[in-house]
Amino acid sequence: KYTKRMIKMRKDHPCLVIGQFDSIDINDDNIISYIRSCENEALLIILNFTKKKRTIKLSELSLPLLAKKSIFSTNPLSKSPVHKNNEIFLNGFEGAIYSIDI
Repeated sequence: KYTKRMIKMRKDHPCLVIGQFDSIDINDDNIISYIRSCENEALLIILNFTKKKRTIKLSELSLPLLAKKSIFSTNPLSKSPVHKNNEIFLNGFEGAIYSIDI
């Protein structure tokens, strides 16, 4: 089921395959984050490589971006919603993809 979801994600969001890659430094060695963008969309990918929950405050990033909605999470019980303060909450070892405006 996970593999089918990933294949569908790649078909629905071509910038995951052919888009421009821009790394984002969020000052945490245990979090990898980057933006994949192409003509019609931009996606924010955030990966938590620890067992601890993490909060990522988008306002502290050096880029003016706004996460619109969560479109994928590796945790089937979590949608990693963006909260009012433009914060993203990730569970341990969770990765998430967000549609964004940049």
